[in-house]
Amino acid sequence: MSTQLFNAGYICRHCRTRIARQNHRFASSEARRRATIPDGPVRTRFAPSPTGYLHFGSIRTALFNYLIAKRTNGKFLLRIEDTDQKRTIQGAEERILNDLRWLGLRWDEGPEVGGPYGPYRQSERSALYKAHSEELIESGHAYRCFCSAETLQKKGQQRSQSGLATMYDRTCYHLSAEESKARVAYGEKYTVRLRAPEKPVAYNDIVGGPYIMSEMAARRAAAQGVYDDFILIKQDGLPTYHFANVVDDHHMKITHVIRGVEWQISTPKHLNLYDAFGWVAPSFGHIGLLLNEDGTKMSKRDKTFDLHMFKKDGVLPEALINFLALFGWSHAQRSDYMSLKDLEHNFDLNLSNTNPTVSLAKLWFLAPKHAMKRVENGGEALDEMLDNFCSAVQTVMAEEFAEREKLEEGLNPSAHRGYVKRVLIADAKNYVSAVDFARTHSYFFLKSPVISETIAERKAKAVREALCSSLNSAFRDGSVDKRLLPAPDETNEYLQDLYSKATDDAIKAVTQTQSETGERIKKKEFWQILRVLLTGGQKGPSLVETMEILGLERVIERLSSQPNYEDNVS
Repeated sequence: MSTQLFNAGYICRHCRTRIARQNHRFASSEARRRATIPDGPVRTRFAPSPTGYLHFGSIRTALFNYLIAKRTNGKFLLRIEDTDQKRTIQGAEERILNDLRWLGLRWDEGPEVGGPYGPYRQSERSALYKAHSEELIESGHAYRCFCSAETLQKKGQQRSQSGLATMYDRTCYHLSAEESKARVAYGEKYTVRLRAPEKPVAYNDIVGGPYIMSEMAARRAAAQGVYDDFILIKQDGLPTYHFANVVDDHHMKITHVIRGVEWQISTPKHLNLYDAFGWVAPSFGHIGLLLNEDGTKMSKRDKTFDLHMFKKDGVLPEALINFLALFGWSHAQRSDYMSLKDLEHNFDLNLSNTNPTVSLAKLWFLAPKHAMKRVENGGEALDEMLDNFCSAVQTVMAEEFAEREKLEEGLNPSAHRGYVKRVLIADAKNYVSAVDFARTHSYFFLKSPVISETIAERKAKAVREALCSSLNSAFRDGSVDKRLLPAPDETNEYLQDLYSKATDDAIKAVTQTQSETGERIKKKEFWQILRVLLTGGQKGPSLVETMEILGLERVIERLSSQPNYEDNVS
């Protein structure tokens, strides 16, 4: 912009100064933003556990890791952390994979697609964890613990009752290597513990900045003879989350880890493990927790934010992704509306570790924009949206309007796909979900609309009579009879012109003639009354387009019927 101005000819000194300052501010802002983009391709991962299903918090974590990988031309990995066999839910892994695919977050390496660092399920990597635990034992950074769970529980209770720290007292740390190996050979069960280092842990969080873990608690515990020697391998031979997580991230060459702030307390444990192995740790970034509008932590058990319910209702995945990307990320774009491709291109690590409050109002604002984009692009994306809408119409008609007489299109929407498509395309600007759209546009599928507003009957009568008369006049040419059925896939501009002329004539008639009440019906009031007569007062496309979709016969039928309107004229 400024270059074009300079090239255009003379610019005064004040304008040159202003433009130069603007350019400097823009350059400084761009420089700061570029600093939040890692150099070179990064490798990130999303590592869900099949002990539950995806929720808003886990989806946002997956999304941020996916986006920074795509922004840097890196790789996004999917790893299934299924070492907690007791809590694993049947079918949870398959559902996680299907949900990620539905959201458009396709992984470069992981289950079903493979990769050079597999297998990508922790239950299939036990030998690797075993070997690395033995390596730490040999180097003196870890040791075997033969204390039973009952013994540890009893010691913990005693110490707690005495007001002391309840960490481990290193009973087994003092066993000689020979005795430890002999007890293993004898078949005695054991865990493997990391010997916690005495130095405090400090690192630079790529989201929150410098982080130093207080060493006061560790010092007080050590003075009492107990230490935070956490378990690496459980008695059943399976690794703990912390151990498997570090080993897998190292072997899968993960460079950046973005996760919830609730995991920040575990980061010192992970960094201690990296130090024990002599490995280079990835860059860690911790983002804030998602909160409900009342300020409480969002629970994955809360059905309000259950991903399955959003899918079932026909919310568009790209709208949901756009919505979740905005929580904790400060972008530099002019609009919050972004496709997944836009997000991949614009994303950076200008993230926040504060806890954002989730309000679905933003999702309902973004959803129609994504719906209109699908309509504009057409193709498979629009077909999928149409499939969801047909299914939603079938469900809503059966469950919410079971007692009302339906049009054929409402009884079997899939058999009238062209009609249903016209409804969808005509008012995509009001689409938030397939179920909501079917509910608010029920008047296209019912014999008569559900009246949601009250109007004065005498005024309604004047509008009905005027429009019926003008419609009969506009359509009296026999050559248009074949066009009177509900319109097919494409808009029929000829019919719209006829309906438009008919309404214009009706408006002139009712606005120029005194009604029975002695009141003149204004143009705005005409349209309000007509919307109630045709749709029950529901939102939708223009009334001209609504009439074209419904067809002349149904329009006349609705205008001719006399619902029990409340006469609100005294």
